[in-house]
Amino acid sequence: MSTPGQAVLVIANSRGAGSHDSLQWLPMVASSYRVLIEQDGANVPFLCRSQPVAVILLSACVPDGNNLEMLKQLKHQLGDDCPPIVVVGRNDAEIARQAFKNGAADYLIHDRITPEHVHNALQCAIETAQSQQALQCSQEQFQTSVENMLDCFGIFSSIRNELGQIVDFRIDYLNAAACENNQMPKARQIGQRLCELLPGHRETGLFDRYCHVVETGEPLIKESLVYEDTYGGQRLARAFDIRAAKLNDGFVASWRNITDRKQMEIKLTETIAALQVSQQRYRELAEAMPQMVWTADATGGVNYWNQRWYEYTGLGAAESMGVEAVKTVHPTERDRTMALWQRSIATGEPFEIEYRIRRWDGVYHWFICRAIPTRDPQGQITSWIGTITNIHDQKQIQEKLHQSEQRLALALSAAEAGMWQWFKSDNRTIWSDENFRLLGYEPGRVVSTYDAWLNAVHPDDRDRAQQAVNQALDNRTPLYLEYRVCLPDGSERWLADIGHLTYDEDNQPNGMIGIQINITQRKQAEKAQRVSEERYRLLFESMNEGFCVAEVIFDDDHRPIDYRLLEINSVFENQTGLKQAQGKTARELLPNLESYWFELYGNVVLTGEPVRFENYACSMNRWFDVSAFRIGSPGSRKVAILFKDISDRKQAEMALRQSEDRLRMALESAQIGTWD
Repeated sequence: MSTPGQAVLVIANSRGAGSHDSLQWLPMVASSYRVLIEQDGANVPFLCRSQPVAVILLSACVPDGNNLEMLKQLKHQLGDDCPPIVVVGRNDAEIARQAFKNGAADYLIHDRITPEHVHNALQCAIETAQSQQALQCSQEQFQTSVENMLDCFGIFSSIRNELGQIVDFRIDYLNAAACENNQMPKARQIGQRLCELLPGHRETGLFDRYCHVVETGEPLIKESLVYEDTYGGQRLARAFDIRAAKLNDGFVASWRNITDRKQMEIKLTETIAALQVSQQRYRELAEAMPQMVWTADATGGVNYWNQRWYEYTGLGAAESMGVEAVKTVHPTERDRTMALWQRSIATGEPFEIEYRIRRWDGVYHWFICRAIPTRDPQGQITSWIGTITNIHDQKQIQEKLHQSEQRLALALSAAEAGMWQWFKSDNRTIWSDENFRLLGYEPGRVVSTYDAWLNAVHPDDRDRAQQAVNQALDNRTPLYLEYRVCLPDGSERWLADIGHLTYDEDNQPNGMIGIQINITQRKQAEKAQRVSEERYRLLFESMNEGFCVAEVIFDDDHRPIDYRLLEINSVFENQTGLKQAQGKTARELLPNLESYWFELYGNVVLTGEPVRFENYACSMNRWFDVSAFRIGSPGSRKVAILFKDISDRKQAEMALRQSEDRLRMALESAQIGTWD
């Protein structure tokens, strides 16, 4: 935006076309600037030296080209003090080329311009000149400490062919940071061709950008350039912030490796503040950022949001400017937000707060908002720059952690567990009250030390316990130890200690932290289970019937095609005649076994309905009385099979039927009746 009182010097030749009719836009210029008008350039150097002139507007519409010569003379006479010159001329490419060649900041075509074009061109020229002056001052200060700076810095000279075209750049100077970045010693680089040493400059188009800097004098400012090249024999892809400016027939450049995104985030606020010198470049960076970015004036009224804000909130610009945006903050945090914001505006302190913001669909998410003021040379706040970062996932993790800690405390209490920490240096330990009780001590009646713990351990387990601790320290592995303690009443209690090592600043183990759990009931249950399993095994082996547990095997179409014998009792072999059957499938033992056996057992595991039947196995030449039922929950493929070889009974029944049939036939043939 223009500053009231800035002077615009208009040089309009009174001859020919483009004289007074070319000043039709003058009223708009006069509304924003103080306008000085000269008919020729004779007094221009005096005017520019006697008073500040922000920009010169030069008409080049006359056909004799004198005003272009005037442009050249002004640039020569005023040198670095020459204000930027905007040329208004005909639609003639040659005149435009000559104008830019002689130092014009911009070239406007007379027949196409509007008052708005003129106003924008003047403002752009002023801002560009101010940026160039600031850059030059910065470079002079920069030279004093360039060798010790952390950023990479280099000076390069153009290498041209016989046609004057730049074909490469010679490396004239690199600071230590640049040599470290390139992973090559300085002696190997100085005097070498840039693109031969680092060919990625051509592949990424960076070489062309440097040529543009040299040919036009326009500085290069490139943010987050992804650059791939060979450094020290390694192919690496990196991201850089690059600054380059013309120096004689070459350029100077500084670049910073920003591959580490954390460093970029730390520097984010500083980067945004530095980019204030160019509003357009700042906006481009802000729109590319994943965070919400905003700016406010000195009074705290928001005047800019990047697109992330509008995408998240669903609001329009009118609903977001000034102090309207605070309406999206959760009602319970709104007053606190405004109070902290007003305090920062009054004191100039950085603003930081965590709050919830309403999304477009009404859902609130957690964010952290940070803002810093920008100040003028007198130290007065001129504006604020801020970012809003989504920390909703972090908040959820913190809440889950808090809930987890609460659940852990409840679980430890319910599980008769205690928390402990051991410090190796002095054998000192910290016990919870539950630890004292688990070890058989009254809380607070003894000093919690490593020796006090070891003395409570059952004598038969003491050496093993100490070895487990030493092994965890030596191997840097977690501790898991089950042991008994002797209680004052003479009884024993089983405990389990689970611990992790802690480390000192030299990464050496200096102790442990862990929990202690009463596992007496588990040990008793394990003992009872062993007794139960032994009883089951005795019953399993003492049965007169054959018994087995099998897992039914299905094909890809879920059809039962086989079963594997997982467990068999000692009667199994006698009842079936199959030897060493455990672990084998039915088809391995009996390749010709009838498929209906698989279908029967498959139906049992699929439906869960038990069956009992008598069936003949042709492949075994035996009759069986079979009971089968599923083991486990729905989805289990295991079936328990209780069976008995009834071949003898079946043969007796068959012989009886045959005898009865012969008797009936004899009676019928003899026509003799029977009676009961």
